[in-house]
Amino acid sequence: MDELLPEHLVQFLSSVVTGTLDEEKCEKTQRLVYSITQDVCRAATNSKWKLPKHILLCATLRHLYRSKQLTTILSRLGHSETYDFSMELETAMAKAFDEMSTNLTPQIITGEGNTVFHSEWDNLNRITTNVHGSNVVNSAGGIMIQEVKESHVSTKKRTLPLYDRSSKMRSLKITPPETLPDLAFKRVGPKFPKNANFTPPAENQVSYDASMLQYNTHLLSRWKSTIDFYTPINQPITDNAVVYELLKRSGAATEEVGQPYTINTFDLGVGSSSGRHGKFHTAMNYMGRHTGRKCLGAGYAEILIEAGLANSGCLKNILSGKSYAKALFSLKAVTEALERLLFNVFLEEEKPDIPYEILFNLIHSCTSESLNSTLKDPTLLKLIGDYLQYQDKVRRGHLGKTGMFWLSMMDHARLVFMMDFAVKTNNFELFHHCNGAMADLFFAYDGHNYARYLTWGALAAVDKTMEETFMRFAKTSGGLLGLFNNCGAYQKWCRTTSARAQLYEITLEMCGMIDDPEMPKAGKHRELEPAQIKKSELAVQSVISAINGFTNPWRILDKSRLKDFFDRLKKLRLKTMDYCSKRVKLTSAQGKLFVYKEQSNLAFQLLVKSQIMEMPINLEELMRYPLSPVPHALGSPDGYFAKTNKATILHHLLQDRDEDVPYPNDALFIQDGNALFHMMSNLPPTFGGICMQLLDQMVAKHHFVFSTDCYQPDSIKAQERLRRGSSEKRIIDGPNTRRPYDFKSFLGNELNKKQLCDLLLRVWGSNEAASRIEKSMKAVVCVDGRSYDLTSTNGKVQTSEIYELRSNQEETDSRIVLYLHQAVKWGYKSSVVRTPDTDILMILYHASRINLSIYLDHGSGKHRTLINVTELSESLGPDYCSTLLGFYVFTGEDCTSAFKGKGKVNPLKKLEKTPKLHKAFRQLGADWMVTDELQEEMESFTCIMYGQARMTSVDTVRVKMMRKMVGADKVLDSKSKVDLERLPPPKVCLIPHVQRANYRVAFYKRADKAIIESPKPHDPGMGWEKTGEEEVLEPVWAIGPILPPSLVEVLAQRAESEEHAALDKVTDYANNNLSVGEVDGEYEHEDEELEMEEIELEDLFSDDEDDE
Repeated sequence: MDELLPEHLVQFLSSVVTGTLDEEKCEKTQRLVYSITQDVCRAATNSKWKLPKHILLCATLRHLYRSKQLTTILSRLGHSETYDFSMELETAMAKAFDEMSTNLTPQIITGEGNTVFHSEWDNLNRITTNVHGSNVVNSAGGIMIQEVKESHVSTKKRTLPLYDRSSKMRSLKITPPETLPDLAFKRVGPKFPKNANFTPPAENQVSYDASMLQYNTHLLSRWKSTIDFYTPINQPITDNAVVYELLKRSGAATEEVGQPYTINTFDLGVGSSSGRHGKFHTAMNYMGRHTGRKCLGAGYAEILIEAGLANSGCLKNILSGKSYAKALFSLKAVTEALERLLFNVFLEEEKPDIPYEILFNLIHSCTSESLNSTLKDPTLLKLIGDYLQYQDKVRRGHLGKTGMFWLSMMDHARLVFMMDFAVKTNNFELFHHCNGAMADLFFAYDGHNYARYLTWGALAAVDKTMEETFMRFAKTSGGLLGLFNNCGAYQKWCRTTSARAQLYEITLEMCGMIDDPEMPKAGKHRELEPAQIKKSELAVQSVISAINGFTNPWRILDKSRLKDFFDRLKKLRLKTMDYCSKRVKLTSAQGKLFVYKEQSNLAFQLLVKSQIMEMPINLEELMRYPLSPVPHALGSPDGYFAKTNKATILHHLLQDRDEDVPYPNDALFIQDGNALFHMMSNLPPTFGGICMQLLDQMVAKHHFVFSTDCYQPDSIKAQERLRRGSSEKRIIDGPNTRRPYDFKSFLGNELNKKQLCDLLLRVWGSNEAASRIEKSMKAVVCVDGRSYDLTSTNGKVQTSEIYELRSNQEETDSRIVLYLHQAVKWGYKSSVVRTPDTDILMILYHASRINLSIYLDHGSGKHRTLINVTELSESLGPDYCSTLLGFYVFTGEDCTSAFKGKGKVNPLKKLEKTPKLHKAFRQLGADWMVTDELQEEMESFTCIMYGQARMTSVDTVRVKMMRKMVGADKVLDSKSKVDLERLPPPKVCLIPHVQRANYRVAFYKRADKAIIESPKPHDPGMGWEKTGEEEVLEPVWAIGPILPPSLVEVLAQRAESEEHAALDKVTDYANNNLSVGEVDGEYEHEDEELEMEEIELEDLFSDDEDDE
């Protein structure tokens, strides 16, 4: 630069900028001085001097933006040449390239310096619009890529000819080429020569093994290829004539370079004509077979979702490989995570020597030189060799079949990575090995059309390379519309792209932007950018956490549970919704046993049938039976309790109390832990974080008891949990186990909640929680019926059991009374109970005589309120509170039935007007057995609930209400508007309901005792029974027959006729289709036998001619 500029002017401007003449100029100052000097010279000579700054800026603006307005603005300010000059320069370069060679540009080296030269061809489509509408115009473009020997210095420098500016030619006069003639040929499949050897060369495997050590090395090295462009052809690339012309051009260019063989890469659409596929399509479809087919159902998709690498919207495209970038990134993250987990197992089992010092030096100085020196260390090489041998052991089944599968998954992924590595480094042997190894998976998963193109000539990803070179340079902000519409401009743009790119690079170097680490992609690979490193590491850690949250495939202890792929699967006995209907077995007078199943309006059909028989059944007699397996007033057809809104009674009791209750100071805070599990939000990603978040909420109260439920197998609550259903069981290995995405569903399994409670006790008792425990004055946690006092001293947590609180009570609802009594012993004057459940309020009313001020923290959000239970119970009186507990359970709660359509508030108002029955409700739960007198009182109140206060028999009330529904002087028939749910339950059903309510209240009234001696719920007189082979605990719905004997005979006759029809059907099937049902020499009639046992009784009137 110094020889182009006046020396004294440079010195003068340097002294102006730096303030001194002798000071040595830094790079920034020198760059600024040269820039100003060139501007002064151009201005002084009236733009006659063409200096580097102005020429390069002008060419760069033309190259990047093609904006005449932007170039003119900078030119008039003296920073750039004019837009016309850039057009003249570009035209001169295009003309010079035409005269130099018909195939190559000056930057392509010929002769000994060439390592690999190959050509890539792809379609370049453009959309045009005219009066007839839009249309797509196709053309074919190509690029030439060359790898040069590292130490080669070209001696055959080719220079471009010089032209006089007097012509000021701004456009290239090119006559559009004639259309290539059609080329027709007969397509012939590949033919293998005689004595062909299909075994891959041994050097390919050697290259693959060596490349595994170099795989991460190329990121630290600057592999730089020379890229130039072929002259486009304005015809569709899929035409045979165009393909033939492209092959001719590639061959001519390769011959000019001096390479003995020609390498071409084509797009997928051209591959069928030319016999070549690029790396991009091969890798994309291979990943689709790998992740979308082989790994289907193995957990790969679940890992991506759990790790946050994919969502439901893009998961399909990632698994199929269509979203190439996301699929490759996800595959890299999962493979790296599995590699780290496997390496940890290798270190634990083999205990090899690790050169820590060398590895630490590499971490602190991560360069290609330090990496190469590290890979020469014998200890590290031995470590790598031992690890590769350990992988071979895993492939042979050392870690079980699951480990074999996931290691094969890693091997498939490595083939994709090695193919990419081979393309970047032009490693023919490695590329050949990857193509041959990929054929097996393609053939295994219906990829025959892809496997046939696995030739090893296509050493580039044509689509990605074209997009990142030609399209990247050509598609400027101004678009390509103007270029496409002008043939000369289009050809000129393509021919000068490489030259303009070189000028652009020189401009960056002049500005000091090539080696500046602050500039994005300043000579570095994208994978080495700090943001990309952080993103990749975060993805790998997320995958590791997701795998540990499921099952680590390298740490499966019980390998015997894994089944062989070809093992026979047993026939599934799927249960449909029809299976849920309640069934009972009835016996006819002749001793015939059949199944009576709850079905739609079957009870009403039986009711009508009883009135149209030859000898109609008396209605008074008929109403003594429920007529269905489950009484309509108390349960649902599937055999579960009818439910009601329990919170209405709370609003009724608090409707006149709107004043705010102040929060008591130094009160013992008692938290229903299971309720808090469901109320949590903004959950941490791991279970350990969830436990710490719970502890933070508790520590804020300073004095707290955190209590969780127990889970006893034969309890009434177990039956209720069975009714609600159960979610999938998960395994919590430790605090670092990641929580599932659907935490609410996770809490639907009692084993999951038990694991969470055990982990919570372990985390709170660890030293990591010491700083939090120190903030609390009293910290008690109750898990599985045992209570522990947590204290913290000197950074350590001591856990000691409180034996007075060891209890066999299953629910926190009742155990709260036990905690309140203990709070009095600890010296507390008040206590706050936090729960959203209404049951606890009724229990606290009954237990309000404790010498303690009791508060209930109820609701959430803006509906959260603090209730002074002690004050409220004193205003109601102890007798009313005791009565209220019995009434609340009798009219329906979690483990007792509600009366359909009755609710709680209206029956409570009726009870308040009937003082004589208050004593009966206070007697509920006093003893485990229900007396006859108490049973009669409960029956009388049931009559009152149904509006018949003068009656004392529910069967009589049923008769009266039935006649009212049918209508006066009308006969019951199929058109009668009868709703059996509006009738009270018959006495045979009311008796076990009272027994269940009594059993439940008895537990509540004994909640102040740690150990409650009680009968089993399925003992006689408790209202429960065990049924079926699995002995499931179910409510007793009736203590007598559910149908009168005459109706039983009607059903028995119907069942017998259907049984004969089913038996005939099975016999015909066995005679005609014996071979279909034969399995291992035995004929199985399991399905037919099941149908004969469960007779459908949907239509009782099909044989009656007089049915209306």
